[in-house]
Amino acid sequence: MDILIRGLFLFSPLMLTFYQTTAQDDLWSQYCGASYNDRIDSTYKSDLDNVLNSLAGRNNGFGFYNSTSGQANAAAFCRGDLEPETCHNCVVKASRRLPQYCPNQFDAGIWYEHCLLRYSNEPMGYGVDDSFWINTSTTTVSNSSYDQWKQTIANLLLELRQEAAAGGPLRKYAPGNVTADGLPPIYGYMQCSPDLLSTECDQCLAEATDQTRIYDKSLGIQFYNPSCIVRYEVFKFLNSTCGYMAPEYAMDGLFSTKSDVYSFGVLLLEIVSGQQNNIFRFEDEPQNFLLTVWNLWKENKGEQLIDRCLIQDVPISEALRWINIALLCVQEDPRYRPTMSTVVYMLEGQWSSNFPTPLEPRFSFARLASVIEITTTTSDTTIDTSIEPISSGIGSR
Repeated sequence: MDILIRGLFLFSPLMLTFYQTTAQDDLWSQYCGASYNDRIDSTYKSDLDNVLNSLAGRNNGFGFYNSTSGQANAAAFCRGDLEPETCHNCVVKASRRLPQYCPNQFDAGIWYEHCLLRYSNEPMGYGVDDSFWINTSTTTVSNSSYDQWKQTIANLLLELRQEAAAGGPLRKYAPGNVTADGLPPIYGYMQCSPDLLSTECDQCLAEATDQTRIYDKSLGIQFYNPSCIVRYEVFKFLNSTCGYMAPEYAMDGLFSTKSDVYSFGVLLLEIVSGQQNNIFRFEDEPQNFLLTVWNLWKENKGEQLIDRCLIQDVPISEALRWINIALLCVQEDPRYRPTMSTVVYMLEGQWSSNFPTPLEPRFSFARLASVIEITTTTSDTTIDTSIEPISSGIGSR
């Protein structure tokens, strides 16, 4: 247990990423629609002022804001990896600056790296907006690597599109990264305004993907419109907490104490393996972290996961016990994850009987690329209703 506690402190930079905020909110673009006359449309101006002043207080809890007052309607959403404070600050900034850029417009929009905001005298949330903007990197891939680059990007964007469109009504966001021989690492995400239907989100992202193909030699692209965003770069620009996100939070914005249990399970596996989940390698190849752990575990080869340095201080049986506990923590259905108090009892050896058998976890949040293709593993796990949520046996010896 002492070794494990020291491991948690050694990995403290990873934990800090949960609370990391970014100071920069670079302006990407803005648009100003049809103008109105201050004297004739004073009612709309008053409604718009009310909407923009109240918008930052109308968060759905997952980075989506909307507000209506009289004729004026406004909505904003933040990039899905942001901490609440960073998101809120970006929306406040956008609410204040957009009227400065567009002082007398019926409709307008503004895009920062961290959030977008739009307002209109028309109702919002009705289908996909077909206007769009694209920023591209001036650096391009070499001709000799172009085919491999093109295929790798296409596979990544397809996976992100499917995952984002499958999101719930609170958030439709999918981050990812790939590595391929001879290419730089590629980091990207797709996101839709959560008020879109899944079919509308898929439509918007599909159209965005078609547009990005025109510039697919570029080493970085930012596509955005009022309905969805597509971005990829060859440098890290997202907060690195996605691999710790529980599936129900990443996909549907649902959060509970069991979401923290999931994050702890990933961290525990990182300590045992001595590697981070987003850059995990096994047998000198980049691998899907949870998929590899699960396959080794079910084949009774968990010892192959253990960091050689850890074995010097911890019995193999103890490290295998930690893997078992971690896999219980990362089960897809939060009902079958232990509570943190139960986890502590397990780690301290106070669990009186054999641990429950973990179910297959979900793998979609760690992505794997081989030389030119991404291998996606989909888990269609059916929960065995005969398995009870883990709650008994605490404190027994």
